[in-house]
Amino acid sequence: MKTVKTLLILSICFFSLNACKKKGCTDSGATNYISEAKKDDGSCIFNYTGNAVIWFNSSKTIEYSATGTSNLYFYLDGTQIGTLTLLDFVNTAPVCGAAHAVSLERELGDTKTKGFNLVVKGDSGSTLDSYTLTIKANTCTSFLLN
Repeated sequence: MKTVKTLLILSICFFSLNACKKKGCTDSGATNYISEAKKDDGSCIFNYTGNAVIWFNSSKTIEYSATGTSNLYFYLDGTQIGTLTLLDFVNTAPVCGAAHAVSLERELGDTKTKGFNLVVKGDSGSTLDSYTLTIKANTCTSFLLN
């Protein structure tokens, strides 16, 4: 009888202690973070964003002017994101949001690095260049057309 009583008390203690461990997302960088959670259950959801600045220097201006274009049209994954003239060249990397460059912010979802298709078109609508632009979360990625 004493053994049964001891087992019953131990079982109650064991289940009581485990029931108190609240499960949930324990990563404070997640959108569904639960500060009271003591055990991570793998449910964390992230919504990273990243910034980029796209620019070109005088060498690229010479190359593009040889095609007869005066304006550059920038497309990211098929959507136009900006326009610059050939006079908008700079010879040092600008910061995000600077003039004479195309700046953008993109949602990266639950990945910290994501690649996008960048296409540069001229006045005639023809493609002058195509690149893969890799944007990193929580940074400003400087991208020189070369």
